[in-house]
Amino acid sequence: MLLLYMVMAWCGGIALSAARPEASLNSALPICAAIGGVVGAALSYRRRNVRRLSLCLAAAGLGMAHHSAALQPFRPDQLAFYNDRGTAVLEGIVS
Repeated sequence: MLLLYMVMAWCGGIALSAARPEASLNSALPICAAIGGVVGAALSYRRRNVRRLSLCLAAAGLGMAHHSAALQPFRPDQLAFYNDRGTAVLEGIVS
């Protein structure tokens, strides 16, 4: 059952990072969550529920860090680079 909780926390961290881009590696939130979860699990090794919650917090932090590290910035040769930058003119041949 612990694995199910950890996977749900990992996916929740990925969803949080996708929904809130400011919760990425540029902020300390994922790193603090992961380190805090590991430290909390180490300090509460006798209390099962607290340890489980701490490990889920660590998994969510690692999921957020994984998602934000996997995002690639758009390059100028990609069309998405020009989103929200005013008007753009495209010239070319469609085949």
